Amino acid sequence: MTTAAPNDIDAPIAEGCATLVPQIIAAHQAIGTAFSQGYRNSLDHAIECGRLLTLAKETLAKDKAKIGWEKWLAENFTFTDGCEFTNENRSIPQSTACLYMRLYTNRDFVRHQAEQKWTCNALQIAEAPSIRQANEWIKAKAYVERNQKRTPAQREEIKARMEKMAAAQVEKAKARAAAEAEAVTTEAARSPSWLKVTLKKAVADDVFEAITETWPPEEITKLGDLCRQHHSAKNAMAA
Repeated sequence: MTTAAPNDIDAPIAEGCATLVPQIIAAHQAIGTAFSQGYRNSLDHAIECGRLLTLAKETLAKDKAKIGWEKWLAENFTFTDGCEFTNENRSIPQSTACLYMRLYTNRDFVRHQAEQKWTCNALQIAEAPSIRQANEWIKAKAYVERNQKRTPAQREEIKARMEKMAAAQVEKAKARAAAEAEAVTTEAARSPSWLKVTLKKAVADDVFEAITETWPPEEITKLGDLCRQHHSAKNAMAA
């Protein structure tokens, strides 16, 4: 971010919204070109576009124009096939216009952050900061400023509310995991082969311990009788 944008941010401009339209289009097109060059100067062009849009909005308000800001924006910067300005990336929806204007309002802060990021690499090999990154910086700055205005009681209330929400999310996750585990167990119980698969992976000591801890004595006795009968039958067949 060492090169200035084509138009100086503080340069005077002709009055009237009509004269601003081609300049706004040019600035917006320059942003698209900057994207293809690794974001270099994209912030400068976005700030310039924001300055022009801000001036247009202020001019409409000052002149008490019959047309509102949103309508003026839609009529001048929504383009379809067949128009001279045809590219979906070149149309300027209200959300994008607000982003450019927000960058212009916070231009000093954004430029400072961008310079720090850009000059931290002595070789300046890294890509220049993007508009999206700059917007995240502004959001973080706004959060810090809002938090500084809150009283200690308000901060504690927000902290408690966030902790409560986090605890609720943990409980939901636990309940969901338990439900999924129960569903797996239920499905396994319905399959006649699940016990065979389990026992193949177990050793005699583990099976004995599980049986003696969970089965009633009569079932254990019954299992012993069945095992002896099976063993006797196998011996008889072998003889």
